[in-house]
Amino acid sequence: MDLLGDLLGQGIFNVDGHSWSSQRKLASHEFSTCSLRCFAFDVLREDVETRIVPILSTTADVGTTMDLQDVFKRFAFDVVCKVSLGWDPDCLDLTRPVNPLAEAFDTAAEISARRATESLYAVWKAKRVLNVGNERRLREAIRTVHELVFEIVRAKRKSLEIGTGQEAKQDLLSRFLAAGQDSEAVRDMVISFIMVGRDPTSAAMTWLFWLLSENDDVENKLLQEVEPLISLGLGFEELKEMSYKKACLCEALRLYPPVSWDSKHAANDVLPDGTRVKKGDKVTYFPYGMGRMENLWGEDCEEFKPNRWFDSEPGITEPVLKPVSPFKFPVFQAGTRVCIGKEMAFMQMKFVVGSVLSRFEIIPVSKHKPVFVPLLTAHMVGGLKWGNDGEEFKPNQWFDSEPGIMEPVLKPIRPFKFPVFQAGPVLKPIRPFKFPVFQAGPRVCIGEEMAFMQMKFFVGYVLSRFEIIPVSKHKPVFVPLLTAHIVGGLKVKIKRREVK
Repeated sequence: MDLLGDLLGQGIFNVDGHSWSSQRKLASHEFSTCSLRCFAFDVLREDVETRIVPILSTTADVGTTMDLQDVFKRFAFDVVCKVSLGWDPDCLDLTRPVNPLAEAFDTAAEISARRATESLYAVWKAKRVLNVGNERRLREAIRTVHELVFEIVRAKRKSLEIGTGQEAKQDLLSRFLAAGQDSEAVRDMVISFIMVGRDPTSAAMTWLFWLLSENDDVENKLLQEVEPLISLGLGFEELKEMSYKKACLCEALRLYPPVSWDSKHAANDVLPDGTRVKKGDKVTYFPYGMGRMENLWGEDCEEFKPNRWFDSEPGITEPVLKPVSPFKFPVFQAGTRVCIGKEMAFMQMKFVVGSVLSRFEIIPVSKHKPVFVPLLTAHMVGGLKWGNDGEEFKPNQWFDSEPGIMEPVLKPIRPFKFPVFQAGPVLKPIRPFKFPVFQAGPRVCIGEEMAFMQMKFFVGYVLSRFEIIPVSKHKPVFVPLLTAHIVGGLKVKIKRREVK
């Protein structure tokens, strides 16, 4: 409460007793309504189709690099502000400066989290009293957040008072105001929902895409579940059917929980192991460590295995997710404070992952394992950059093992991932190609093997006898006419190789 009290005020995630109970009851009622779920889904679908997909398409077409973590974070902030406030910060417009509310939120969340890293609480408390260092920056950021949100609250209240009813009270802010809550209380409530609705989902999706890039078999199974439903359009019912996608998300959340540690103040109680806790004692639990405990998850607890969430192997029978105790998997908390937005979070993550995965292949630029940083919301150091690794000439990526270590064997590549020679007939392409030289379909290139035979013989024959040295040191210019060619050709010097 001390760490986040300045930012969250009297919001639901920072209070107890009657204040918490009344806010929880109001929020639970609103989150259970069909109208809010439908409104949230409409916002989600619009932002995916008009913002996420065009941005990723441009990145894929132009061949630039983009930080997927940053894109998801901006997207999540847009969605949660629309649903909570009925206000669009438009953070995914990358041509504009960072929205001041988003920037202040980032600063306030980061500095609040770093309070926990001080060796003594007295250190940051003294800085707060003296208004120096990070605590001064925090105070300024919080003032910005409170003022901007309060202004939105005032404008919304005025709009509802003089409006014609066209607003339909769809967003949470309108609903809370209609329930008779005062402006300051509503401000604190929506700030709490913005905080928990932004970073956790974006972090979970970022880690899932990295894990999928390391586990092709899981990605293929996920595509098998997603692709048949794409033509129907991803709606509520289609999202409910995606049990394998939910298992993948749960597995990513188990290994990389957005909130890696959390604390509660206890009532008089006895823990399961017999430890007595007194009223007011601080009890901390550690979801990141719990997700890697062998006695909870088995010897393979460090591995990414979505099948562990099923009673039977997906594909053998209709897969059904098995019930898992929230006290074993406390990513969404447990007991009376279990997250009321859990199902809405899964809806958002399932829709985004399905929409992106069905259209794009995400290949991280860096081959190094990302670093997990457990701040207020855990994130990936440096983000998850993808997009321009295809600019590099790397023949070894076509092998499962490094050529020279053992007899290299070309790994199987789906023709729709590498469609230079096209592929067999298909009703319609449902995801863009990594190498879209030719459209896949019934006109598959019948001369593929003959072309490879010709090129392999020629390259091998020339390369074994001559050293080819380009005269110009400049990168050639690629001209995409009927058949692409190099402007001015490739002028070279030729040296004979010594025969050994």
